Amino acid sequence: MKHYLNRAAALFFVLCMVFIPFVQQQWQLAVTRFIFLKPVQFLGSLFYKKPLTLLDFSSDTRSLLLLFGLLASLACALAFALKNRHERLLPVCTTVTIYFLAFVLLKYGLDKVFLRQFYQPAPNILYTQFGNLDKDILYWSTVGSVPVYQIITGAIEVLAAVLLLVYRTRFMGLLLGIMALVQIVIINFTFDISVKMFSVLLLAMALYAAGPQLKALLRFLTGQKPILLPLQKSIALPVYIKAAIKCFTVGLIVLQTLAPQFSGAAPNPLTGAYQVREYIHNGQAQEPCNTRIKRIFIHPKNYFILQDIDDKMTDFHFTQDKKAQVLILTDFIGNEYKVEYQQKGKDLIFNFSDGRKVITTPLPWRNMPALQNQFHFMVDDIE
Repeated sequence: MKHYLNRAAALFFVLCMVFIPFVQQQWQLAVTRFIFLKPVQFLGSLFYKKPLTLLDFSSDTRSLLLLFGLLASLACALAFALKNRHERLLPVCTTVTIYFLAFVLLKYGLDKVFLRQFYQPAPNILYTQFGNLDKDILYWSTVGSVPVYQIITGAIEVLAAVLLLVYRTRFMGLLLGIMALVQIVIINFTFDISVKMFSVLLLAMALYAAGPQLKALLRFLTGQKPILLPLQKSIALPVYIKAAIKCFTVGLIVLQTLAPQFSGAAPNPLTGAYQVREYIHNGQAQEPCNTRIKRIFIHPKNYFILQDIDDKMTDFHFTQDKKAQVLILTDFIGNEYKVEYQQKGKDLIFNFSDGRKVITTPLPWRNMPALQNQFHFMVDDIE
């Protein structure tokens, strides 16, 4: 029974790597939809009263939970069918799992080191009242405002990934990775960040890969007796083949993780926060109480955001024609609106297609306290 459960767990992890597009690979998502979309829809009609409207396998959805169930069932069936290949199967699955963990830790670690995972808080976040922000946005914005913390946590994940790629330091890498992943799981659950299933799966992979050594280490800690950590079983291949496979795999991991760091687009010069100074509708200036719009924000991810006098935010995704100085806004149901913009001195003027003209003044959002690199070793230094 023990060997069967080991095989089932190992095969389940491999199937998850193949079919669950946690790293947002479009080809992987296409394959998963082709094979599992119909079964997931069928199971959804059996287990859920509400129909599955969000058939997304890359986040915390009911569809993903059903896919986990299908993959677990498939892994159990394969584990029974491959019972005579236990000794060859486990080292291969364990090694693949470890390399996958190294890939994910390296990818997200470098994203943190290069400050690409937690972005600096956007202007609209800075001008939103604290109590109006969701917990996940609060966490994301707080970490994004402290680059040093982000770099340190990213460096720990990168170190864990490097240790995993070297056989002699693999257990150290697994221990470091487990500590990092435990923190990530706690953060995802307590701040309601929607990658809970992925983080739990990664933690389960790390615990599985380190299982034999962890048991021995626990016996040492509880028994106060010297022990010898068992060696991880490796794939029985000639040394030169192992070296070639390792070089290819490590090269692919490094390429996949480093390439996005150098593909960022140039920042939009319009990005910022703008206070409405004058509001004109059909040629007539409106009283401040009738304007409704208090501020306009241009988000770095190409979102045009209106903040009304009740602090409600309405956002549109936009495409920009820089030559014609036009923004094409698109709302969540696909409606398009045309907005012309014009720089006049310090003011930025927006002309809406419905006859509204809004004259705005830029706000010094970069000077807000949340974006300042303040450090006080002594409380006496706080002014």
